[in-house]
Amino acid sequence: MRNRGSIYRPLLLAGVVWIAAPPTLAEPISVDAEPIPLLAGYPEVAQIDGLAYRGGLVLDSDDSRFGGLSGLAVTPDGGRLFAVSDTGYLLTMTPVLDSDGNLAGLGEVTLEPLIRENGKDLPGIKQGADAEALTVSRDDALVVAFEHDHRLMFYDGDSPPRRTAAPAEMAFAPPNGGIEALTALPDGGYLMLSEGLETGPETVAGWFGEPGAWSMFFYQRHDKFRPTGAAALANGDIIVVERYFSILDGQDTRIRRIAPADLVAGAVVDSAIVAELRDPLPIDNFEGIAVHRTGSGETRLFLISDDNFNPLQQTLLLMFAIDPDGGAAAE
Repeated sequence: MRNRGSIYRPLLLAGVVWIAAPPTLAEPISVDAEPIPLLAGYPEVAQIDGLAYRGGLVLDSDDSRFGGLSGLAVTPDGGRLFAVSDTGYLLTMTPVLDSDGNLAGLGEVTLEPLIRENGKDLPGIKQGADAEALTVSRDDALVVAFEHDHRLMFYDGDSPPRRTAAPAEMAFAPPNGGIEALTALPDGGYLMLSEGLETGPETVAGWFGEPGAWSMFFYQRHDKFRPTGAAALANGDIIVVERYFSILDGQDTRIRRIAPADLVAGAVVDSAIVAELRDPLPIDNFEGIAVHRTGSGETRLFLISDDNFNPLQQTLLLMFAIDPDGGAAAE
């Protein structure tokens, strides 16, 4: 990952228009990080289906810009986490681990506005600032998907901004139902899932490939859950986080897994459940997911929730170990 003392300037995917952009410095902010167990009152409980709990935090800040975190990415070494908000900010966090390698707190946290192609800040323009998904490209750019004005942007500290539209089919997506899940693939290219572009009674549109050469597929939904984030394992499997909410049933989260062999243009692509998080486990509006492999070979999965700037919700950052081969992760 390149040293980024300033904003990762956008390079969006499709038309290529280069415009110089002035740097925007990241600003340190104070964030409280309170550790939480997987199951309150039962510290010995550390396994949920195919995930082993490796620590979690409730995040809070007096900074009014903090919150609404909808996408998550991690450096290959796990040393930094990046999150984007639906008000157009980029949050950079340094996770702190205890002696057992569990998530115990946060070190430095910085916040900076995402910028437009002309170098001006995005925050304050809802139609253009609604960042919903995030990944790290193979050349170390941060790639951000936006709703309302459906598009992808690459933020690279060494390059001026560039922009391109989302796949042509996104013209039919609801303003608030665009690309919610985005991940770079190990063998190159990207995978994206829409939240609200329905292609059938229980499917939504997805794509894999490169800008200008997208292949569309149909992601199978189950039980009213919708995809909100995606991350790729080293073996090519795609881990998807899904959410479901109703006034009567509350909030539920599912973690699912797509086999790379199932990604076929025009196909209905199903997935297998890895784990389901529901009350009384730590649960909120999980929209961001990221994975990395440690030097010891453990594959760690991070989840972050979008509090919608609602005092009744929380920003949760959870870390799990996941078996890269699809079995239950070891505690």
